[in-house]
Amino acid sequence: MDLDFDKLIGAFPEYELSTKPRPDGGFVLTLEREGKFFQRVVAATVQLDWLISTLQRDLALEHGEVPPVESLKVLHRRPLPRYLRA
Repeated sequence: MDLDFDKLIGAFPEYELSTKPRPDGGFVLTLEREGKFFQRVVAATVQLDWLISTLQRDLALEHGEVPPVESLKVLHRRPLPRYLRA
């Protein structure tokens, strides 16, 4: 995977980012802030700009906010997969 993790981290400065590799070549991305976790499964072939926009949209929706307009311009209707924490 050839993602620019510095750019990804820079897009979410208020979060701590961590990744966990998956057998299919992708990874589970975790964003953590104030003890709350936000996780998404990221495919090995994902484009960085699309990933950042999708995460911005999903985070806004998760917090009951209106997503930023720029995060909606490059998106498809399909969200990133996620896992629910027990």
